[in-house]
Amino acid sequence: MVRIAPSLPPDQHSQSTTSRPPTKSWDIDTYLNPYIPRPRLHRLPHHLAHFLGYRAQTPQPIPQPLIWFYSFLGAFIGITCAAWIFRTPYLIALTSGGTGKNPLLIIGSLGATAILEYNTITSPLSQPRNAILGQGIAAAIGVAITKLFAYLPPDQFEDLRWLAGALAVGLSSAVMGMTKTIHPPAGATSLLAATSVGVSDLGWLLIPIVMGTSAIMVFVGLIVNNIQRQFPLWWWTELPLTPPSFQNQDEAECIVQRL
Repeated sequence: MVRIAPSLPPDQHSQSTTSRPPTKSWDIDTYLNPYIPRPRLHRLPHHLAHFLGYRAQTPQPIPQPLIWFYSFLGAFIGITCAAWIFRTPYLIALTSGGTGKNPLLIIGSLGATAILEYNTITSPLSQPRNAILGQGIAAAIGVAITKLFAYLPPDQFEDLRWLAGALAVGLSSAVMGMTKTIHPPAGATSLLAATSVGVSDLGWLLIPIVMGTSAIMVFVGLIVNNIQRQFPLWWWTELPLTPPSFQNQDEAECIVQRL
């Protein structure tokens, strides 16, 4: 004989399903946000706060042709500034291999950054934390993996550059996810650091170069994107930053709103 389990009443059934403990997920901001200063852009002069992304009210959407124009203008100015950095005599000598010509290989990843920073400016992937820290993390991982593979004999190292690149991109993706700094163009940065001779010759110098050029592109975005749009939407996180002294989240959010 087959026994059929008795069905629970609706109220008991709901209690049995809701009594399960919620699934916990690790979030780095849980540990960092209490120690990140709250933004006080509203206390700055109006024009300065405006170009740092502060708005008292949500800005009205603008026509698509204007978005395309600002996307073009920002990308043109941003890449021009990045290319100018790579035209410095020191970097030309370092990456040209004695030919005196700079291949500008790093500009490939910054070109993808330009699309995010000046076109899809409302995306979480375009915010300053992602653009600058994501590129820096990916560059550091790419350089570190390449230097580890460089301990191999030269012939084996050249044959295994593709593997170093794959490992660098995989680790970069995981670390950016853990640190909430996902920035897709940074994957190209870590790949170039391992597979491109001109870029790998930069060594650890690649990290400040990439972070510096990314910061310059963000600065260009502060000017171009804030003419009629809003950028950034947040500097660190979209969540309210709560001082560690507050135990009650609701109380802290009320105080932040009053500020």
